[in-house]
Amino acid sequence: MATDHAHDHSDHAARFRDRFWISLVLAVPVVAASPMFADLLGYGVPGWASWIPPTLGPVLYLYGGWPFLTGAVGEVRSRRPGMMTLVALAITVAAVASTATTLGLFMLDFWWELALLVVVMLLGH
Repeated sequence: MATDHAHDHSDHAARFRDRFWISLVLAVPVVAASPMFADLLGYGVPGWASWIPPTLGPVLYLYGGWPFLTGAVGEVRSRRPGMMTLVALAITVAAVASTATTLGLFMLDFWWELALLVVVMLLGH
């Protein structure tokens, strides 16, 4: 029975590791094509790259953020919010604000912050 538990934990760790690496690969172009990040480092983003953050950002939110989103649901249902709720709230606010900016409703483009937050939280988890 103990080996089953150990196997389950290693499988859990492997799933997070795989999710981390895939999210990292998706995050690199999101961050590199972000105008805010480009301004911070002093380079220009080509016009054709403007579609990258709003296309890959939601993928990162759903794929990389999924463990935090589902974990937050469990925490809220048990009325014991914790780190999963905090991370889910942060990435959800970044995704909603960035989507609204993409649609021309706000000027808060946080796709690169969402991407880095997802990657860092997956790495830490």
